[in-house]
Amino acid sequence: SLHAVLPWDFYFNGNPYTDIYMYEEGYVYVGSSWNKIAPCSNSNLDTNSGSSFIGYVVDEEEAVFQWSVYIYGDNSDRMDIFQLILYTNGDIQFVYDIMESNAAGESYLRSNDWPSDETAYQIDMVTGNPFDLEQTSYTMHPESVSAGAGMYISSMEGDVGLDATDSIVRN
Repeated sequence: SLHAVLPWDFYFNGNPYTDIYMYEEGYVYVGSSWNKIAPCSNSNLDTNSGSSFIGYVVDEEEAVFQWSVYIYGDNSDRMDIFQLILYTNGDIQFVYDIMESNAAGESYLRSNDWPSDETAYQIDMVTGNPFDLEQTSYTMHPESVSAGAGMYISSMEGDVGLDATDSIVRN
């Protein structure tokens, strides 16, 4: 995993956090394992071949977490490239660039602080399988990222090219 320290407070479920932990399986923990944001969660995502990696870049307005990964055991060299972007205003954006794997994944927001029947927003129930979302972006707004508030999602399709320079990378 990678550990990013934000220079600003990121508010999730009404609480401020600066520590973000990135995992190659397509998710991050916000502060602790109690809070999880997953743009494309799949336990078989892997960084052990070719040009695959996970990495992040943080500046004064956003934190960009990027996965360039393969499915473990898939010998087809199908690459999946996606990002999670956290903004200082609390917005959360999922960006899907190249999604070549024939796989199933989940995208969600989760907090164990929420009541047990509302522990997660299953974003994929609205958007579909993240592996089918090539060239698509979804943004969740902070006023809707809390238990029982519903979810306001804006989407964008088309050119959603990725840019990550001066990043922290692990492959």
